[in-house]
Amino acid sequence: MNRPEPFTVNEVILSLMKVLEDNYFKVIFDEIDRSPDLESTTPGLIVNPDIITIYMGKEHIVIEFSGSEVLRKDFKERYGFEVRFFDFSLNDGSLLKNILGFGKDYNNRFSPPIFGDVFDLVWATDDGYEKLRELRWNYFAQDMMLIMGSSIPTVVSGSACSLINSFFFDANETGLKTRHIKWMNFIPIIYDDADSRHDTFKINEGLIRKIAIENAHTVYPLPEEYKNIHLPKINRFIELWGNEETSEPQITKFLEENSFILKMAFGATDIYAEKECIWQTENKKSIRPDFFIKRPHRVDIVEFKLPTMKSSSIVGRENRESFSAQLNSYVAQTRTYANYFNDPNNRIWVQEKYGIDVYKPRRILIIGRRANFDREEWREIVADYNNFEVMTFDDLVDGVVAQFYHE
Repeated sequence: MNRPEPFTVNEVILSLMKVLEDNYFKVIFDEIDRSPDLESTTPGLIVNPDIITIYMGKEHIVIEFSGSEVLRKDFKERYGFEVRFFDFSLNDGSLLKNILGFGKDYNNRFSPPIFGDVFDLVWATDDGYEKLRELRWNYFAQDMMLIMGSSIPTVVSGSACSLINSFFFDANETGLKTRHIKWMNFIPIIYDDADSRHDTFKINEGLIRKIAIENAHTVYPLPEEYKNIHLPKINRFIELWGNEETSEPQITKFLEENSFILKMAFGATDIYAEKECIWQTENKKSIRPDFFIKRPHRVDIVEFKLPTMKSSSIVGRENRESFSAQLNSYVAQTRTYANYFNDPNNRIWVQEKYGIDVYKPRRILIIGRRANFDREEWREIVADYNNFEVMTFDDLVDGVVAQFYHE
């Protein structure tokens, strides 16, 4: 008897997308056709996602939806979306821990079980909790499931679960780190790795159809101010950097016109866009950082590059990894900014010219998507640089959205 040939990774992805198309998307569309009132309540991101990310574990397959919370009027016009795939089936630790990518394990602590539809879950590492307290994050501003002092929550084995509008926080010397999960479905699977040549898994398509019907009737929780005032602007920002034809000046111009995005992302009291800084004691080309962000007691520099990277962010063999040439060139650019402000004559000139007191600024490079920096090694590489941080466009948006829940 001939055994079937095992699937390649691409074939697994195509197979899973076929299952989702037949048993999830089609079911949601049929449900909306039967109940047209759902057009005003069904979340847009589960109907017309911008990105679908699939995470493979040993007990669950996770489907994460990214996109607009509000359903488009032309939602029946199907557009293409990006598909990403991460295989964590061989990784240690829980699937959610691997998805979040936070460094702290807290393995010796209780891991609260989660199941069913979980709305507004908030979990933080100890460092994240301390940073939230420092920022005066108001835990009573909304109904939420707040979990503190525990290990990362664990999805119950064999059960389905949906995380909806949930926030996970960590922090380091650069500030608060936010992971906003808008919508994530955990689907139980039967996983078999007994065969040394390949692994197999089975998925219950009937369960997916049941989840689809429940999801279609689920209302996404949004603060009124966010929904009515800021959501359209944030969506425009996402649409802007989601277009490969968009240039860096278009991105920085939009952010200058909608300064609340950077202010909320970095806890800034003011921002200054593209100020020309002339060298006072050296004959060099002037620098022009994208933004100075004024925070309490310090001023830092934010530099934007495009969200689409030409190559991998990390190159080199194992244990000899380094940033790619593209990323290194951007690091060098920000290092020039640091060198400029090492000269007190330059600092005095900028303060007198623009009223900005800059001393040993932290350089924050905004580039790429979260998927471009999914390897743990890049955190170790960044740690080797003084006063330097890499942030993705996804991280930037997550940090802004989180602020609407602390008023």
